[in-house]
Amino acid sequence: MLDALAASDPSSVLVVDNCSSTLHSRLATGNAAPTPTRLITVEYDIRDDDPEGTNFYRLEGVSAEIIQKILERRYPVLTSIDISTIVNFSDGNSRVALALASTATKGGELAALGDETLFRRLFDQNQASSDELIRAAEAMSLLYSFNGSDTGPASELSILAKLADLSMRAITRQMSELKNRGLLQSRAEWRAVLPHAVANRLAGQAVTAISIADLTTELLQGPERMARSFSRRLGYLHHSAVAQSLASDLLADGAWLSDVYGLDDFRFGMFENLAPVVPAEALACFERAFWVASEEQLRSYRSQAIATILRAIAYEAALFDRASRLLIRLVEAEEKDSSSDSHLATFASLFHCFHSGTHASIDQRYQVVERLVQSAEKSQQDVGLGLLEACLSDWNKYQSLEPDFGAHKRDHGWWPRSLDEMMAWYRPFLSLAVKLINGRGDVAPRIELMLAEAMRGLWTSRGIWRTLQSEIENIDASRQWPEGWLALRTIRTLDEKHFEDGEREALDALCAKLRPADLAGNIRSKILARGSFGAEDYSDDDTIDDVHARHHRSHDEAVELGRVAADDLATVSALMPQFLTNSSGGLKVLYFGKGLGEAFVRPDQVIGMFREELAKVDRASVGLVTGFLQGWKLKDANAVEAFFEAAIIDDVWGRWFTYLQCGVGLDSRACQRLIQILESGRAPVDTYTALMYGRATDPLTVPEIVRLIQAISATRAGVPVAVEVLRMVIFSSAEKPKEYANELALAVCAFLQYMNWADVANRGVNFDAELQGVIKFAVKRAGVFDAVRQSFINLLAFGRSSAGKYREFGHYAGPYFRFFPKDALDLVFQPDDNGRYTTGLRLVGNALGRRIETPVKNIEDCVLVEWCGGSEDRRRFIANACKLYEKVESDDEDGILELSAILLALAVSSTNKPAFLNILFDRVERSSINGPYSSNLIRAREIYFRTRTGNDEVDQLLATRAQQLTGEIDAQLAAEQAEEEREGRNSFE
Repeated sequence: MLDALAASDPSSVLVVDNCSSTLHSRLATGNAAPTPTRLITVEYDIRDDDPEGTNFYRLEGVSAEIIQKILERRYPVLTSIDISTIVNFSDGNSRVALALASTATKGGELAALGDETLFRRLFDQNQASSDELIRAAEAMSLLYSFNGSDTGPASELSILAKLADLSMRAITRQMSELKNRGLLQSRAEWRAVLPHAVANRLAGQAVTAISIADLTTELLQGPERMARSFSRRLGYLHHSAVAQSLASDLLADGAWLSDVYGLDDFRFGMFENLAPVVPAEALACFERAFWVASEEQLRSYRSQAIATILRAIAYEAALFDRASRLLIRLVEAEEKDSSSDSHLATFASLFHCFHSGTHASIDQRYQVVERLVQSAEKSQQDVGLGLLEACLSDWNKYQSLEPDFGAHKRDHGWWPRSLDEMMAWYRPFLSLAVKLINGRGDVAPRIELMLAEAMRGLWTSRGIWRTLQSEIENIDASRQWPEGWLALRTIRTLDEKHFEDGEREALDALCAKLRPADLAGNIRSKILARGSFGAEDYSDDDTIDDVHARHHRSHDEAVELGRVAADDLATVSALMPQFLTNSSGGLKVLYFGKGLGEAFVRPDQVIGMFREELAKVDRASVGLVTGFLQGWKLKDANAVEAFFEAAIIDDVWGRWFTYLQCGVGLDSRACQRLIQILESGRAPVDTYTALMYGRATDPLTVPEIVRLIQAISATRAGVPVAVEVLRMVIFSSAEKPKEYANELALAVCAFLQYMNWADVANRGVNFDAELQGVIKFAVKRAGVFDAVRQSFINLLAFGRSSAGKYREFGHYAGPYFRFFPKDALDLVFQPDDNGRYTTGLRLVGNALGRRIETPVKNIEDCVLVEWCGGSEDRRRFIANACKLYEKVESDDEDGILELSAILLALAVSSTNKPAFLNILFDRVERSSINGPYSSNLIRAREIYFRTRTGNDEVDQLLATRAQQLTGEIDAQLAAEQAEEEREGRNSFE
């Protein structure tokens, strides 16, 4: 072929795979013509052969990402789970990955290399087959990794040699041979046979050849590390009868690994490794443990790992029911919260139409849900409702939960292959939901909201509107379902352009069926709709874009409904608990209350009903009451004033007084009432955040606002509230006359002067931003530093006492330094008891906001130079805190960093330049960048080399330091390399 190619087309390329050294030499010799053909030969191990005229290239393993893309392209039938497992086992060897993928598509396993030809090519590599080598490799493969440097009599290598029936010298020699063949990798003292596909095959042969007694005595009952490593290898051998036998013995009732809650972390780790080998036995262990487990054990951290294993076991339909019963027990036992990794979330992930991670049948899962939601136990009802919600969902947010489970070949579980199969999934769960709604039991309201929230996804995204239509038609005609009606109206408005033939007519018919039929139904639909339906309400004439028109229309409807409800006090009374707990109606509840207040002939009678209901609850939404008072005020302002005058001495109204008064509006008398009821203790101080909203303080004068702020901040808990209220007053002052803003600034200065900084420290980023805005407003308008001097002195005192743990001093001090730089520097430039300026530097060096700035960085260079004057101490103080770098434009996208002008100016004027430059060197070389410390030093050397000040002494000191850094950089690089080598000592485990 070579001769033929050379004669016909000299530009051809001949590629010979699996080419031995002998064949390569013959080809190279025969290709020595004046115009040779381009020749490429491929072999796993060329040993020491080095033919003349040949260039050698070693191809390393490819990245996991590349192998994954190759497999996805060539084997689209494989699931992402299978591909991930194959990538892990192939260890960068694409040929191994392709062989495993090919086996998997034919029903084979993922863990071990089944291609005999490829295995022999990888293992023998054109060398004579060696029984000693194969026995050594099999023994080494029994452990996921082993210590290959310790050759002592009790070493791991000694135990492996015994299992292989080899001497220490022989197994050491074969270990070197495996490394030469690229089948053994090293990390410091640790060794591992790789790729895992080869190791798993070898281990499978080993457990068959070596007696179970020897495996048990030498490995499972040997050193803990070896036992854990062996269990991990066994976890990949689920097809091996020997591995199954070993695992079953360890997990049997009363055996070493059977008591899952009594195991230490080491033994439970072994249990996790072995569970994939014998899932049924692992499940039996859990059943025995749960039978006697305490509630404390079921809530322990161990249960999170158990839940993950149970979910993996539930993949098999035959084990699903048993695993489900245990997961239910865990869900019932856990403390209820909204954690995304809760047991309920783990369990519910098995009940999605797609990516469920189980092949349990629809009926199996339906039986679990039905039994739970119809249980007399509320805890089980709650679990069942969580599962039903998952069953009705059109999206599985937990679809990435599928964990590795040994080397089992797995997909994402059952999923519908057609629209008919998808309808077969949803129909029984929809029927169950409708049945429970018609049953009017305790769970009915929750299921109504659940089904309404799921309706658009099922109708539009899943396209099963016909199934949904037939099920909704079965809802009792006398049953009002506001959220269902609103969901249908939302679908009609947002998705109409995608409708099929007959879809609009079906939707209109259902809307007509569910349309509210009486006042209570209209109120529940228009005002008290739960979930996402409280925010939007689409009418027949609405479009997607007319947001403002929708809101105006819904508010007008709310007022009108309130007026109508004024003639039906019994309906309002019946719905009162829903009004007080509604959190989604927003302004619609307020406008409804306004219409109610406008229309009632004797509003004072309704006030009594409101008070009676509020006395029953600790928390409530008082939007209805606020709106009612607004409507009542339009009719009879004096009567509303009389209500508030009486309410300030009423303990029930006191809890909600601030919200109501701010909602109705403030004036001088209202301000006095707010102060009076706060001082009486009836109104909680945290309710005064109501002053922040709706520009509530706009009608008040600055003195009135001051008196309010003083009353609020009289207690420590009230100071943060006062700050937040002041921030909103300041925001509103932008539209006030200049005189108002100036008067307000003086008041804020006074507030800051007596404010205790400890009361506002460490309250979060948002609050810090609010407080900084208050400080900046006051300091900017102070005019003279004396107006803010005391507040800055107080801030300094607090910073000095707490600077070690309080990071936001600079955040608050920034405005003082920006507007009064010299005065602020004079006060902060105070020595500690030891004569140094450590605390002062810590304060001015603290982070200013989220950017890496300090208060001094906001001061102009000329001001800093003037402040320093002839003081060397001041120069050094500023050198430690001023701007370090300036970015100079260059062709580099990020620009070039140069030392700042102020730093160089101070260096040139310094009377002790070596000492001053040492400060500069320390800051530059310790300033953080991404990467190791050597990168800092390299960058520093570059900066020193290119910096020129025009001062011979400074320039010489910079050049000298740059030269010194060369040796330090070499030493640091060596130290970092040594550290990398030490980190590489980690085991393959």
